[in-house]
Amino acid sequence: MDSNRPTAPQLVFIGSPTQDVVLRDGTAHQVIGGAAYISALAARWANASVGIVARVPSQLPAMATGVFGPGGLFREGLSPHEGSLPAFRISYDAEDQASYSGIAPGLEQGLCSADIPSHWLGDTTRWIHIASIGFSTKKQLSMLKDITEMAPDWRGTRSAGTTEAMIAEDKAACLQLLMAVDVFFLNHREFALLCPEGLPKNCNTTVVVTHGPNGVTVHGGPNSGSHPAIAVNVVDPTGAGDAFCGGYIGASVAGETSAVQAGLQAAAIVLGGLGSSPLSHWVQAQVGVRANDSGEATGSLAPIIKATAQSAAFDFSGPPHLPVGHPQALTMLCISTLHQFGFWADDPSTGWMGPMYGVIDGKRYKGSDFIWAAFARAAKEDPKQLTPERMSMDSGLFERICTADNGRCPVPQLELHASLHAAHANMMMRHWKNGYKAMLSHANAQPKPIAALLESLKKLPGYMADPLAKKANLLAIILAARPEGFLEPRDPESIVPIVDYHMMRLCLRTGLVTIKDPELRRRIIARQWVDNTEELAIRQATGRAILALARQTNLSIAAIDGLFFQLGRQVCLETEPARCTDCPLTKDCAKDTALFQPVFRTSAY
Repeated sequence: MDSNRPTAPQLVFIGSPTQDVVLRDGTAHQVIGGAAYISALAARWANASVGIVARVPSQLPAMATGVFGPGGLFREGLSPHEGSLPAFRISYDAEDQASYSGIAPGLEQGLCSADIPSHWLGDTTRWIHIASIGFSTKKQLSMLKDITEMAPDWRGTRSAGTTEAMIAEDKAACLQLLMAVDVFFLNHREFALLCPEGLPKNCNTTVVVTHGPNGVTVHGGPNSGSHPAIAVNVVDPTGAGDAFCGGYIGASVAGETSAVQAGLQAAAIVLGGLGSSPLSHWVQAQVGVRANDSGEATGSLAPIIKATAQSAAFDFSGPPHLPVGHPQALTMLCISTLHQFGFWADDPSTGWMGPMYGVIDGKRYKGSDFIWAAFARAAKEDPKQLTPERMSMDSGLFERICTADNGRCPVPQLELHASLHAAHANMMMRHWKNGYKAMLSHANAQPKPIAALLESLKKLPGYMADPLAKKANLLAIILAARPEGFLEPRDPESIVPIVDYHMMRLCLRTGLVTIKDPELRRRIIARQWVDNTEELAIRQATGRAILALARQTNLSIAAIDGLFFQLGRQVCLETEPARCTDCPLTKDCAKDTALFQPVFRTSAY
């Protein structure tokens, strides 16, 4: 099968994940919920292939990202927009009856049929379920009508669900929806409210009614009748009905077991944990490798990299850095390196737009070079700007230091940079009252100076949050490479790869790293947003590839990093076609130049 060809799931659930607070027995729990999300997880557990259609922020909450990918849920139906997920505060009383407060509908209000991938309305998709999107039956009916108009020849099963609030608001519309779909899901209280005298006589819809611990009643269809629940120790009632719905639909499509029994088992699973977590943990375990390093490509490229990278390491003493011997060089490097991240403009929906540029003293700088130049200028003009006391108290200091010749600061995420600037200074005053010289003196007094410095940086904001320690290792390389010898490199083995934009882009294009997930590959090529699990998979694979190169070539991490940075800035570019004929790696490179780096907002790089 063509890995680049769009694929479609058997089941499509329309509705958003939610960020909820569940209050139970006096304790508040942060969970990921949502009717469509929980149903989709349960359907995947029932062995169906499943996709969700929802509008989501450009980066999903970390708790939700792990279930999407090969073997998990299809992600293509998630379209990024500016805004937030729906959010609810769910409180349970002693009888496990839920009440909802603090309702924030979020991006689900704008969800429409245009958000459905067109190829998800073909023969592969056998069932579409419309959850209670936006708590609006009219939105459900509109979605149902649009789907029929978009795919008039589609002959799959259509289903929907509802809530008490939606019935109370528009009972007639809820009845219209029930009559319009093939299968309708609701609980016994909702059924009593909607159909107090029973189902309409002309109803051909299979109506599935959940009764909590008393099981399920199915009106019509092959599963008609009453079915007892599975006894379970209830940890959290949230989403049990949604899990039943998903299990029922998933088993109906997969055909491997009784639909009702699969639904009851899925409900029992979700009752045993908080929110969607019992099902999401299972689905996460099914997700396959998203990206991996290639030993074959490493072996092919190692000889030419060894011959080329010998002289590629920088000494960080030329412009835009401060000259050798400048009294503020150490301080300037330690402070400016913590700000080496996020130098690109974005669109909430489409993703990457372009790199950051700024002009200082008449010279145009890109990304990291702009930061170096700005802090070098500050060190020359007023060294007091680099004191921790000033950094901690002056909230506008970072923006002023990084103001370009046009009077504006081009750096994205100014608030984040400013907060890290102040937090870093406060922690420096707490741990190193005598400044960076004291920190380096301590490191150089240890048997492994590089390891000691990296350990100290773990306590400092701006360096501490990244599990791969990109900026910390970059600083160690810089301080060891400077002619002043700020850091004694007695333990070069303590340096790990500097995994940043350029490194990932080059590893992907050369074939040192391969993407196994077709949907992730599609978004990387389109320069669209990726999630944290996807980004981490590419970062980790890149780190492994660089370590393998270092072993095979006996080169330092600094030399490999220097070569890849030069190639990324001069040959294998972000904004222009790759200049493969100018690249020393061209003979053995995969030349997969359509690939890009992950589009992901982080303070790590």
